[in-house]
Amino acid sequence: MIREYARDVPPIRADEHALYRVMVNLIANSLEAMAPGGRLTLRVAWPDGPRRLGHHRRVQIEIEDTGPGIAAREREQIFNPFYTTKEGGTGLGLAIAHKIVEEHGGTIDVASTPGVQTTFRMVLPVIPDEPPEA
Repeated sequence: MIREYARDVPPIRADEHALYRVMVNLIANSLEAMAPGGRLTLRVAWPDGPRRLGHHRRVQIEIEDTGPGIAAREREQIFNPFYTTKEGGTGLGLAIAHKIVEEHGGTIDVASTPGVQTTFRMVLPVIPDEPPEA
């Protein structure tokens, strides 16, 4: 596993148990999809740049794998409840992950090149800076 973490990324306002569930689901899906010897990369970065002022800063978290990828027609459906391509799957994991991220004021999307890689990207708001005391 490769870790690429930006410096000085501030904390996000989140239910740690809920986001843990999201991360476990995304990482488990990646590991299941990859052949032995595949590469999993976790990234944390500033999508807006680290020095952006105001209360609208965000943190970007990416989970990228070198699995078989996801076809375009499947990418359009994967966050829908009960949609699955796994035999015996419930189709709820990504739907629940999507709901949790949205409940945190964030977004989640996927980019994939079949046969090359898949990247799930979450963007979540940071805890706003405290206003200066008068």
